[in-house]
Amino acid sequence: MSQQELENLTIDIRELESTLKTVQERLDVLRPKHRQLARDFLIEQGKALGLTAEDFASIYGGGGRGTKIATKYVNPDNPTEKWTGRGRKPLWIMKKLEQGIPVVPIHDKDKTIKPIKKEKSKKKESKKEETTVPPIVNRNLEDYLG
Repeated sequence: MSQQELENLTIDIRELESTLKTVQERLDVLRPKHRQLARDFLIEQGKALGLTAEDFASIYGGGGRGTKIATKYVNPDNPTEKWTGRGRKPLWIMKKLEQGIPVVPIHDKDKTIKPIKKEKSKKKESKKEETTVPPIVNRNLEDYLG
């Protein structure tokens, strides 16, 4: 590749990057306008059909991910450690339960997490099931042989 070809490519790349920046800036302006126009159109059509905001929310799942969930449990030893009661139990709760300390929620005292009871392992008694052979009813050995 010659020096002239390299310079030409460099100029082409700079022009494309400049064009890309211009296009991105224009998209940043147009997208919100487009979204607002589409939203207004949907609301207008919904009103014409007798739909309410609650109808739209139920259709599109209003809420879902990103919704903040209230804290239910707080570590009394370290108030910065909190848990909503969803998902895997945090280590501080597991440790308290293993120590036999019940974990009580902030608001709903009926939802106390009970300590883990350690049960002694019981040996399973092996019971041999009696196998019974079904009786041959109304048949002779000769019927089977042939």
